[in-house]
Amino acid sequence: MIQGGDPLGTGFGGTGIPIQDELTAPNLNLQKVLAMANSGPNTGESQFFINLVNNNFLNPNYPVFGIVINNFSVVQAIGVVPTNSSDRPLTDVVMDSVRVTSVSAAGIAETNKPLFETDIFPNPVTDKSSISINSGTTNKVNLSIYNQLGELMYSDTKKLFTGINTILFNEIKANTFPNGMYYLIVSDGKTTSQHKFTIGGK
Repeated sequence: MIQGGDPLGTGFGGTGIPIQDELTAPNLNLQKVLAMANSGPNTGESQFFINLVNNNFLNPNYPVFGIVINNFSVVQAIGVVPTNSSDRPLTDVVMDSVRVTSVSAAGIAETNKPLFETDIFPNPVTDKSSISINSGTTNKVNLSIYNQLGELMYSDTKKLFTGINTILFNEIKANTFPNGMYYLIVSDGKTTSQHKFTIGGK
């Protein structure tokens, strides 16, 4: 398995607030499944693990809460990173961002829904990438892109319509930007949405 979620990076950190186990049947630690790490019943906090193989010996004591549905090869690549005697990677493996691409409708709280939400896909950016703005308003918004030094690389005003608005990256000539990390900011003067993206990364 690979394990993460420790804010201290020592393997012993957590939130300090244990949560109750949710051991819904069948609760099987199969390959690709995500489960909560713990040190006994009802001791889970922030740490979790992803099963590289079927770890049936863990059933049913570690609450399962998800499964990798795409790009499991990335998880497997992390699993072969060299480690020390404490199973800590010799080279840190970090998640610099997390994007939820699908959710269950039953798990969505519609209260306090923002006026607009942005997404960039694929990210890292290719010539086929686009900016998606899901808008609940028809306001005009300003799109700004900054590099890591805070320099403005692009700015334009767009009129949104209610629903999904798609802007292709080739429309904003992002292919002329140097490789690196960038920040997209969408604002109507009252509400602001920020999104990070990479050009030239893998």
